[in-house]
Amino acid sequence: MSSNLLQIVQVLDGGAPVATGTTEQFSNIIDSADCDGVMFIVRLGSPGADRVVRAQQNIINSATGMADLAGSGKASGSANTIVIDIAFPQERYLRVGIVRTTTTTVDGITAIKYNLSKQPVAQVAATASVQVVAPAKGTAGS
Repeated sequence: MSSNLLQIVQVLDGGAPVATGTTEQFSNIIDSADCDGVMFIVRLGSPGADRVVRAQQNIINSATGMADLAGSGKASGSANTIVIDIAFPQERYLRVGIVRTTTTTVDGITAIKYNLSKQPVAQVAATASVQVVAPAKGTAGS
């Protein structure tokens, strides 16, 4: 049994922050071949009923041919953070689209792959992380 979540999930940069605007934005495409699912966490600058995040999938690693996943659209309503969890996708490559009909920023997108076929999981170099188990009081460090 794992003592730390970082040993059983892989945290990925889902996409760069996006300046204020009304154009639809998309996350990075995530390859789900080695896991049971991917959770996308999208942080918007300001919430609203007209800000919708939706999941898409494709059989190839390409934006062309991405198709919406039935039932995956979620309006932010009064929440700045929207989470979409895609378990057992039918196609290998996944992403989310962020529809912004009134102006807002996309502050960040994180993708978390879970139930990976190989454990413990190695985090990608672009993700800075630390695992702390049964820590004592002291200097946190950097």
